[in-house]
Amino acid sequence: MFKRWLTFKFLLVLLLCALTEEVQACGAAQVVILPAPVSSLSIQAAVNVARLYFSAAACMADEYTINLPAGTFLLGQPPQRSNGAAPLGAIDVSGVLSPNATGKLIINGAGEAENGTTLRLSNDVKVEYGYPTIYGRSAYHVTFQNMHLGAEYPTVSQGRVQSINVSDNSVTLTIPEGFPTPLDLFNATLANPKGRYLRAYTDDAVNPTLVQDVAAGSAALFVDNRQVPWGYVGGTYKAPVPDPSGPNSWRIYINHAAQDMSATGAYAPGRNMICIKAKSYWGGYNFLNSQYVTFNHIIWTEVSRGVFRAGSANNTVMNAAIIRGPAIGGQTPCLSTSDGGPQFGQPGEPTYGNTVLNFTAQATGDDSVAFFDDEGGTGLTPQPAQSVIENLDIENSFARFVLVSTSPGLGRPNFIIRTPITVVGCDELALGINGCPITYYPGL
Repeated sequence: MFKRWLTFKFLLVLLLCALTEEVQACGAAQVVILPAPVSSLSIQAAVNVARLYFSAAACMADEYTINLPAGTFLLGQPPQRSNGAAPLGAIDVSGVLSPNATGKLIINGAGEAENGTTLRLSNDVKVEYGYPTIYGRSAYHVTFQNMHLGAEYPTVSQGRVQSINVSDNSVTLTIPEGFPTPLDLFNATLANPKGRYLRAYTDDAVNPTLVQDVAAGSAALFVDNRQVPWGYVGGTYKAPVPDPSGPNSWRIYINHAAQDMSATGAYAPGRNMICIKAKSYWGGYNFLNSQYVTFNHIIWTEVSRGVFRAGSANNTVMNAAIIRGPAIGGQTPCLSTSDGGPQFGQPGEPTYGNTVLNFTAQATGDDSVAFFDDEGGTGLTPQPAQSVIENLDIENSFARFVLVSTSPGLGRPNFIIRTPITVVGCDELALGINGCPITYYPGL
């Protein structure tokens, strides 16, 4: 074991030396090409060399590109940070550039399509360590582009209703071959019940869609097909168990079977496909006190939630998409991910100057886009640009198309399909109908 560790350290030193040799003197665009296969270790080594390069004031106006090869690569356990502390992400871009730099770090793939660059977060990192794919604290002027980001295994499941069991507050689902069991999903065995829900989608092998149970446009939309919490009864955790009624059958416990699942509604046996969501908390990316971070031409599958908070502002997600993974045994997953999309700010953590542009979200497990306390930089001098949401195509979100909480000035033309919207605190804004800045077309 010790010999293997020495070999690994020696190879890492060789890689660092090779990367350092590629870097030229300040004042010119830098391009570093990573050979296949890439890993958390090799990408992080390249980022660390870039951090060292930008530590010279004369280099802070340069553009520094790390090119990743085409192929599919697994991001395993990342190395310790330079100070010896535990890592916080499979790729950590903290503090590469200062906020007043005019240069940028670009981590560039060979394209987001199937023949481009795919980075998948390993199951060990995702479940055992809880790291996001990308982490940054005080990260400035960093761009990720032209790649597909995902996870090693599916993060959602689904099944067909066999029976609703009011006596023990459970529903029995038959899981299609190849899909995870409820116990396989992340956080399924945690006592904390947050983030575990069921919801009905059409039983379509190619394109399952969120079930709408009443006339489009009605205030009662989705009343029958509500999100049903699972994994606990009466506030006490109760794990799902295999059901003897058939192969791949699972009994999943919920709080109120009779209240939440009508035998003649969306959860009626044999009627629809029931999506099983267990929201993750590790996420696709997590940025704190960061500015001018850009995701451009990115596709996310399996893991997609991104957070910009704790003073983060002026960040961008553009020309990007969250899509369903490939069919399993001929059945398209009803959800693309158990979590949502980009989130800007948090309650009590104001943000400003953010952009979501040309963004597609397909059947996300949580809010496809969220803005909290986006105040447009009120009180700052000079006054920064307000945030922009423009040209969004959102379909079949398990939760909401967009959650806007006390965030004035948001909303441009959007196309929304079978997705409810929640706007918190919008009555104060006097924007659009009923003070809400976004138009909803429920019947499309």
